[in-house]
Formats: sequence, structure tokens, C-alpha cells
Amino acid sequence: MQGQTRIKTALRTEYGGVAFSAATGLPARAVPPGELTKRHWEKGRFAHAQVAYGDGRRSLSMLSIYGVVSDEDATEEILADTLSYAATLGDVPILIAGDFNVEPEESPILNAAVQSGKWVDVGSTWAKQYAQQPAVTCMASKKGRRIDAIFANSVAAVAISGVTVLTTESIPTSRGARAVGAALPATEATEDLPCCRLERDGPQES
Repeated sequence: MQGQTRIKTALRTEYGGVAFSAATGLPARAVPPGELTKRHWEKGRFAHAQVAYGDGRRSLSMLSIYGVVSDEDATEEILADTLSYAATLGDVPILIAGDFNVEPEESPILNAAVQSGKWVDVGSTWAKQYAQQPAVTCMASKKGRRIDAIFANSVAAVAISGVTVLTTESIPTSRGARAVGAALPATEATEDLPCCRLERDGPQES
């Protein structure tokens, strides 16, 4: 694709896989999977990439996952391992995105992550900001479902200034989600941003 650099990752599932692409010149790199996520990477259901920002000494981690169709237990296992892996990366900005094949509200693992105050469901958060329902991303049924999502940890959430759902003619039933970013913080979160305000007003850790 013109103007983009592809980061080759895991593409070995029956139906597809996960991969990243970055704008040409963007300092991005693929990260080898850890022990918690290696088996999911081998099945083409997990990938990790980093993009340097600022003075180049800091980086945003992006974790992409592909949930298992019609197997909620397997998907929950991928989500649990991904969140556990993310916790090992430290206090750095992290995004988890992908085709979860489950609606976030129906996932006990994702609900617990949001309730902990450490993670933000970007689509849901921004919809609430404007008193709307989150946009659906899969049109395989008449009603549509939101199974493609982006989750940001509390460090990355303050840099998100919006979210959009994309349409594409090449994949008629799918609509990917895209987070619109502002500057990533070098230090503590700024409370002026909507994601941060909503997260602060929500459930907190005791």
C-alpha cells in the first residue's frame, strides 16, 4: 500500500489473522510474543507492535487480537492472556484492538478490565460523551454487532481525541474502528480530556 510500511506479523489462521501497517517513516517495529501470548501468536490471533514517539525513547504498544468465532471461552482466554501480558509491559501507553468476535459488553474479561479503572473501551466511552450508542462494526446480521473494538490503558486513553468507524467495500460486513490521537503524555494524565474525565467518574479500584 502506497505511503505505508507493513509490519509482518501473524497470518496463519483459517479465516485471516492479525497484522499492522504504519505510515512510511514512522518508527515502528514488531515485537516477538512473550510466553503468555506465544501460542496465540502461533495461531495468528495475537501480534504486538511498538511505535516510538516524542524523543524516540518512549513507545506506544499496540496489541492486536483476533477472537475465535462462536467460541466465547477461547476468546476469553485470548483476552485474559493479552491483558496479563499488557500488565508486564509497565506504565506505558498501550492499545488493544482487533476483531474480538464478541461484543465488549458480553465479555466478563473486558468488563472486569473496564471496572478496574485501568482500561477504557474507546468506542463506548466516546459514544457516552455524546449521549449516543457505540457504532456497530459487523453487519453480518440486520441489527449489526460491535465486535471490533479498541481498548486503551489509562496512560494511552488521555491521548485519544475521538474514534470513528470505517466502512470498506472490500469487506462488506465489517467496519473497522479507528482511534484519533492527540499527543501522548510524557508524564501524568491530563484531566481535561473526555476519556480521562469519564474514566475518573467511573468505577475505581478500592
